[in-house]
Amino acid sequence: MALSVHGLSAVAGEDYTAPSNLTLTIPAESLTGSTTMTLTLLDDDISEDNEELEVRGTNAAPGLPVNGALIAIEDNDAAPTGVTLTLDMSRVPEDAGLQRLTVTGKLTGGSKRSVNTTVTLTSVNVTATDDDYSALPAEVVILSGQIQGTGTLLLVPTDDLIDEDDETLEVRGVIHDPGLTVLAQQVVITDNDSAGVTITPTFLTALESRSNSYSVKLNTEPTGDVTVAISGHSGTALALSGTTLVNDSLTFTPSNWDTAQTVTVTAGAVTADTNVTLSHSVSGGDYDSVTA
Repeated sequence: MALSVHGLSAVAGEDYTAPSNLTLTIPAESLTGSTTMTLTLLDDDISEDNEELEVRGTNAAPGLPVNGALIAIEDNDAAPTGVTLTLDMSRVPEDAGLQRLTVTGKLTGGSKRSVNTTVTLTSVNVTATDDDYSALPAEVVILSGQIQGTGTLLLVPTDDLIDEDDETLEVRGVIHDPGLTVLAQQVVITDNDSAGVTITPTFLTALESRSNSYSVKLNTEPTGDVTVAISGHSGTALALSGTTLVNDSLTFTPSNWDTAQTVTVTAGAVTADTNVTLSHSVSGGDYDSVTA
């Protein structure tokens, strides 16, 4: 009879190779016969179920059916234990605009899978808040027989005007397959703001019995009220005034911090030209360490 090998769940050329033109003869007046078949199993690195093939026979004698023989190929690869995520950038300036982060997911454990692995990406706040960025959901797909795959996460940092610490978020992944965990990665949004006070102009001339003025404004949005106290004119011929000046101090709030406030300087009678240096002390609203 002619013998042939047929893959059931096993695939010829991927899981095994088998000879062709093989025959088996049962001699006359005998119950059995034998032959040697060389079956080559192909070792891969894919964790998968055991696979089956069948050896079938075609009998030239009519009326004699041939029952095939099953062969199981046992898998020897340990299943992957998880996926490790990596990012093509870990630090993003807050004024960078739309960023396309390439996220790579790689199977851990040394073997591949026989099915696609889909990792759903999410962003989770660490020190960042929802006001600091926006991110669109994304996926990483590791195709069957592959060790890794990539996806694109769209991240838009918020460019605010607050001098603050760098903020951190975490890119995490969810896999709906038991036994697989995902190692997350962090992204730092770097701040580009520096608290300060702008005084314009920095040098002023006030003629005797006349007035001149300068403006004061904050460079960044404060977290609370900021007081700019002016000193150095006591005991001189200078007098300060202004619609927002109270007890020689200006107050800026988180809502009017970027509106310049005007200080009017009036010079009294003097007997000679006099130089006066005005000092501006800043306090409150995360501005305590700022000098003007």
